[in-house]
Amino acid sequence: MSSGPADGPPGDLTALAATVAALTGGRVTVQDDAGRTLVGPALTPAPDVRRRLRTGEEIVTTDDLHAIGVAEGGRPLGSIWVRTRPGADVAETLLGAARLAVPRFVDLYHRGDPAARAATREDLAHSLLTGRLNPASIAAHLGVDPDAAASVVAVDLRDPPNRPGREVRRAEAAEIVSVHAAALRGDALVTHACGQIYAMLPEKNTDPERTLSAWADRLVTALRAYTRTPVQAAVGGLAPDLSAIPEVKLRAHQILKIIAPDPARTVATHTSVRAGVVLLDVLDLLAQRPDVRHPALDDLAVHDREHGTELARSLRLYLDAFGDVGKAARALHVHPNTLRHRVRRAAELTGLDLDDPDERLVAMLQLRLLNTDPTGPAFPVPAPHRPSRRSIRT
Repeated sequence: MSSGPADGPPGDLTALAATVAALTGGRVTVQDDAGRTLVGPALTPAPDVRRRLRTGEEIVTTDDLHAIGVAEGGRPLGSIWVRTRPGADVAETLLGAARLAVPRFVDLYHRGDPAARAATREDLAHSLLTGRLNPASIAAHLGVDPDAAASVVAVDLRDPPNRPGREVRRAEAAEIVSVHAAALRGDALVTHACGQIYAMLPEKNTDPERTLSAWADRLVTALRAYTRTPVQAAVGGLAPDLSAIPEVKLRAHQILKIIAPDPARTVATHTSVRAGVVLLDVLDLLAQRPDVRHPALDDLAVHDREHGTELARSLRLYLDAFGDVGKAARALHVHPNTLRHRVRRAAELTGLDLDDPDERLVAMLQLRLLNTDPTGPAFPVPAPHRPSRRSIRT
């Protein structure tokens, strides 16, 4: 191993410094263990401050300057400094940054390629999240216990598809998630999947939901301020071991789908939307069985498309409101009498008996499957069902 870091600016540390600056609003300096400045404006700290930083993870504050040491196994690697307003709360950000900086300093001292190492670690984390490779072999590479429990938290930036710079913004957001996750769990893993960002957090707590919900809320607040988008997070729950992570990841993904129509909501947990998750599973099963349908309801949706009416959507909201005409009418922005007319018309055209609880339940499920309400939950939308020969006539 060489005696010092390689020449030239270390890209991974530069990116990390930019993230810390974004989170704290300060000017960031990264130094190696010899006090040489690697990133940011040069500093000449007092000798006693440098000695305190060599132990790692102690935050030293003097006036408007905050610093933390970076160390691995008792060996000092460097330090991270932030100059910001006096009294600023930067402890969590600095702690997470120091933990993330360890492998980046190690790569630097070995004169390796930091980008290649980071990509490999992220690829392994992605394989763990999606179940592409054996969890035990991935755990060995990552230094994680394969039998350890882990929580999964999913983050969606809710970035408009046509907004320029989405990929760059997501990469920057992933770095922010990584800093927050490392501050919470030193061995946290963060990766991308399905257009979202996922944090896997090893757990000793058997019921971490409340802690993670509060943590995710702070994370979303930071991301919303940075991205200017209605970021949302889902606490998917606890995987009892690493092999169960893909299942919990899917649950977190479902939770994000459920809360998507409510941008004011920052965080949801599996417990808070359990009924919605069950309903999604039921609708997924129904979507796989197109032969299990009430044909008249499919015909009703076809009628709406052909005639520009909203009978199916009106019926759905009426049933969702448990027959409360006033509530459903307000959701549709129509007069209650208009809604009553639409519901009667839908019943006439389909032959549904809305006094029959079984027919009401079937109608509620199938109308959700057809996604007749564009403002409702983003439930799965199957391929349009072909109308039967018995087309509805007006």
